[in-house]
Amino acid sequence: MKRYWLLILLILTLTAACGTTAEGTETPAMEATLQPAEAPDVLETPVPTSAMTVIDEYPAPATDSYPAPASPVPTVDPYPAVEGFVWVIIPVGEQCADPSENSYASLQEAVAALTAAGMTVNASAVTELSVCTECGCPTSAHYRVQIEATSLNDAIDLGWVQVEDEE
Repeated sequence: MKRYWLLILLILTLTAACGTTAEGTETPAMEATLQPAEAPDVLETPVPTSAMTVIDEYPAPATDSYPAPASPVPTVDPYPAVEGFVWVIIPVGEQCADPSENSYASLQEAVAALTAAGMTVNASAVTELSVCTECGCPTSAHYRVQIEATSLNDAIDLGWVQVEDEE
C-alpha cells in the first residue's frame, strides 16, 4: 500500500510540474508583439544638397605623401662566401666510438692543426648535421672551417671535405 501512495504522489507531482498554464495568462508584452505594426507613411528619399557630393570612384593616392620604399632586407648568410676562401668540414667523431678517438678534441685544436699545417683560417664554427644513427656513422656535430682556396688540397689530405656552396 505504501508503494501505491508513493507512486500516486510521484505521478501527481510530475503532472503538476509538467502541466500547461491557463489559457488567458499571456503577458501584455507578448500581445503587443503579436499585433501588426501600423503601415508607415510614404518614405521620402533625401535630396543631396550642395554640401553632399556623389563620388563615382576613389581618387588616386597622392604619391608625394608616401615614404620611399625601403630597399629589400638582405638575407644574412651565417657562413658568407669570401673571395679566395672555401669552407671545409670534418665530423667531430664517430658514433659508438670513445671520445678520445676523435680527430680533434675541440674546434680550437682543429683550427690550430690547420694553422700548423700552413693554412690560413678565416672563420670557424661547430655545426649540427643530420646523419645516420648507427655505430660507425659520424656524429651530428661537425667542425666547419673557412680556409684559403689554395690550401684546399692540403686540407683534403688531412681528412677534411669541401662544403659545396648552398646557393
